[in-house]
Amino acid sequence: MRHTQYLPIGAALLSIISLQTGAALAKTAFSTIGPEGMSALRVGIAAIILCCFTKPWRIRCNCSELVNILFFGVTLGLMNLFIYMAFKYMPVGIAISMEVIGPLAVTLLSSRQPKDLISILFAVTGLTLLPIGGNNTSIELLGVVYVGASALFWGLYVSSGSKIASFGSQGFSLGLIVASMFIVPLGINSGVIEKINTDVFTIGCTIAIMSTALPLVLDSFALKYVPKSIFGVLMSASPAVSALAGMVILDELLTLYQWVGIFLISLACMGATMNFKSNVVATN
Repeated sequence: MRHTQYLPIGAALLSIISLQTGAALAKTAFSTIGPEGMSALRVGIAAIILCCFTKPWRIRCNCSELVNILFFGVTLGLMNLFIYMAFKYMPVGIAISMEVIGPLAVTLLSSRQPKDLISILFAVTGLTLLPIGGNNTSIELLGVVYVGASALFWGLYVSSGSKIASFGSQGFSLGLIVASMFIVPLGINSGVIEKINTDVFTIGCTIAIMSTALPLVLDSFALKYVPKSIFGVLMSASPAVSALAGMVILDELLTLYQWVGIFLISLACMGATMNFKSNVVATN
């Protein structure tokens, strides 16, 4: 590999670290403003930051494209809200590992190769191992419902995102504006304005940058040089990175069974991505 190729891969890995570290940091403020309040801060502040840089109002789109942007924004907002709600009832690493089943399902449905059964087997086995936790890594049923909803909307986010990809970061910024239109009011209704203080606002700004703005910039740069198949393989590290972030920042120590489950789900994501790439090459 040439030296110039290391930088885009490093950017993709840094994006994962930033995103998952931000997820763990967000949970530290739940005791003050709750997941609804933190979700409102993240989406609202990120929308302001990105709009200043991308100037999405310059976009010209027809009615069909506008509907796609609206749908993308709704899926983006609900995906973020539900995963934060899930964090209340389970470790961050477990929640992210379950959530990636959403985009994994999209990839598997797009590929439909017999060897994808191996990825499905890994994913199902991994999921069955995740509930086997210790005293501080137990999983509540309500958390599973929330993470299931987040996985669903992540899958829809991936499929709807492809329809507005031609707009680039401006389309993503418009999606954030749409998400802010209902996520921020939910946060206000939960009392975030009365509970917010300087420390919490600082965390909110940090999360908006680490979990939204910075990953967008890094991913956009990486995808210019790294094939999507390789990028997808790199993204399969997300469950493990989130588990490590939860362990370091939140002291969420997982059991051996849970680590094996996370590893199997990561393998399933990696295998599905590689199989999908092989199928595209064969078709072309």
